[in-house]
Amino acid sequence: MAHGGTRPLNDIDLYAPLSGQSRLLDDVRECTVWGPERYRDDVWDLVFMKIDFDGVRIEIGDTTSGPRYFDARRRCWTAQRVDFRRSRTMEVLGVPVNVMPLGDLLDYKRALSRPVDRQDIEELTRSWEI
Repeated sequence: MAHGGTRPLNDIDLYAPLSGQSRLLDDVRECTVWGPERYRDDVWDLVFMKIDFDGVRIEIGDTTSGPRYFDARRRCWTAQRVDFRRSRTMEVLGVPVNVMPLGDLLDYKRALSRPVDRQDIEELTRSWEI
């Protein structure tokens, strides 16, 4: 949404260092519906948690646990490197938030190459004329 996508919001994906964050985990305990636990499937290998806040699903991936995704182009597992210093502050639904730079997001979505990612790539490159 921050970069101009129009696909309906399914969830909010965040990354944060969860290790050693017992206060944060305590603060969101009432809203937590899963995790934080390790999860692995054909695309993801990471520790994350799911929160349901007022009907909105929020997933927080743990940056301290070595998150990885399967790069469909190169056919190998790739470290999900989160460089918070590269984040850009943008307004989303009236709230300023730090988001991944568009180029990084497009690279990441190209590597994942799921149908939803291909849809996002098409929309975002068209809206930004990339």
